[in-house]
Amino acid sequence: MMRLRPSHNKRNIVFGFLFICFFHQIPAEIVNFSGYYQSDFSIYTAPWITLENLDLLNYPLTGIADENCRLKFSFNPLDWLSLNVAYQIGLTFEDPSSVLSLFFGESESRYRLIDFNKKLFPASSAAETNARLLHNLDRLNLLLYTEIAEINIGRQAISWGAARFVNPTDILTYSSFMEMETEEKAGVDAFRIRIPIGFMQEIDTGIVFGESFLWEKTACFLRSKFYFWESDWTFLSMKFFNSLLFGFDFTKALGSSLIWLETAFVLTDVLKSGYTFGNMDYIRISVGFDYNIAGALYSFIEYHFNSGGCEKAEDYDDYMTSSLYNEGSIDLLARHYLNVGFNYDISSVMSLSAGVLVNMNDFSFSVLPIFKHNIEENIYFSLGASINVGIAPVLDIYSVPPIVMNSEFGSYPSTVFCSIKFYF
Repeated sequence: MMRLRPSHNKRNIVFGFLFICFFHQIPAEIVNFSGYYQSDFSIYTAPWITLENLDLLNYPLTGIADENCRLKFSFNPLDWLSLNVAYQIGLTFEDPSSVLSLFFGESESRYRLIDFNKKLFPASSAAETNARLLHNLDRLNLLLYTEIAEINIGRQAISWGAARFVNPTDILTYSSFMEMETEEKAGVDAFRIRIPIGFMQEIDTGIVFGESFLWEKTACFLRSKFYFWESDWTFLSMKFFNSLLFGFDFTKALGSSLIWLETAFVLTDVLKSGYTFGNMDYIRISVGFDYNIAGALYSFIEYHFNSGGCEKAEDYDDYMTSSLYNEGSIDLLARHYLNVGFNYDISSVMSLSAGVLVNMNDFSFSVLPIFKHNIEENIYFSLGASINVGIAPVLDIYSVPPIVMNSEFGSYPSTVFCSIKFYF
């Protein structure tokens, strides 16, 4: 093993000491380090699978442990300039034969010019190991503040939409309804300009780069936000892959209630030759409201419609391989959904929430309860579950794929999870 000479070690120690002392003397408003450490443990159970109606197969309980650390750094040398960096590294322990973690991954982005291999260990994808070490440079952006605009260049989070559960216009990053870590949206590589034009009003435009500046993998958008009739109105036009999206959302407070509407109309592959209007085009709509029942108890209801979704469970497999589903960052398979739930603040440091998402086409459903406790300052504990109920899939060796879905949520694993997060 090659070792550094003593002089090199001393030089590195001195450099590190001077580096720490230098930043220690800089005011926090100029240089700021922050982040969090999160420890998660989950237990999964896969659905029962009928084998040609003769036998039942069931996977044993599977546990997954995740240890994640997210480091944030911001440098603000001038009033009009800011550099922001976020780096995340995580260690996952899981049975190498299990594929259940694929259902519960964090949000992902396909809009990055270049990215390093996220897997640090094992080096080979074929290696059989219970541990995986992953890392992600999730933010690296430069913010410029001018008299008329805010300019953001680099890897950043871009998210929008008024709906509380399913956002038809928020398609730049993919996230699952079963995703457990929702605090951070995956970063995309973009050049973005936001121009304020009045009270709670702005023009927002940008280009979101795909791999190697390829036009078919790049998105661009123009978004305008207005405030009138004591309501927020947003209009969006976007090009993504070879498709066009035209969206709109609206929110308004009515007494103890808040109502919202969000919709997106997508012309699928309209920029390709041979496009036929209406062939694969679709519209998605989310509409709902929440209501303060009493004190700290809130309820909500949201209906979601996707004209491109399936009416029958036997069509789910084909839909999951289509460009509608994958390029549009859609994670639900059917046409009609209803999400109903509540949130209750037990105290200033504890809350309980629960929701039921119902597939109104095959009548499968998912129950999502979660309890949160702020144990101490900057220490948070969560305990929750994702309980999926529906007709189990069938294993048919003569079918492609061999597992045939009979319902959406009946085909997904259920899980119970706990998490503790330390902010610093």
